[in-house]
Amino acid sequence: MIKFGSRSELSFELRCRHASRDLHSGNLGGVVPNPIWTLVHLLSTMKNADGEITIDRFHDDIEPPLKEDLAAVERLPLDIAALMRNLDLARLDAPKERPFYERLCFRPTLTINGFHCAVLWRAAQGQEPLLVPSGLGSLPSYVFTKILGFPAFETPYANHDEANHAPNENLELSCFHSGIRTGAALLYELGLLQLSEREA
Repeated sequence: MIKFGSRSELSFELRCRHASRDLHSGNLGGVVPNPIWTLVHLLSTMKNADGEITIDRFHDDIEPPLKEDLAAVERLPLDIAALMRNLDLARLDAPKERPFYERLCFRPTLTINGFHCAVLWRAAQGQEPLLVPSGLGSLPSYVFTKILGFPAFETPYANHDEANHAPNENLELSCFHSGIRTGAALLYELGLLQLSEREA
């Protein structure tokens, strides 16, 4: 095999930032814009469902193949069915009518290489708690509440600006100790509740 050229490559990186730091989706999801979705919507405008790259002037400098080029690819071996079986593919990329070697030799591609993305009771705290109607995170509590049939509660241990799961996630020791007091108070009150129910 003698190869006479290459399609070459142009790489670029898109960055999007909304908030000043990474956020936990359970705390602020649906409130603060998600940079990944912003990028997804942007990228979706660059190539349509028919497989056509829609970036303005993207194709301006493409040189059409010579007749010798077309004759050469006609002589290249090709077994698309074997390729699809080997890769366990159900289909090829759109547009499906575009010839195989025209894609590989003469047409540019637009490829996404990856994403990086960087979301109690008065007894323990000495103040009235804030009541939130629904939880701010997604937890595996259904294992206990739905499968085992046990009620469950969550005790937060971290400060409000802990930057959940971000590279700079942090935990103040005072909040950690406060969370322990809250958990202990909850367990104590639940124990009293169970005791009163038995006596009743």
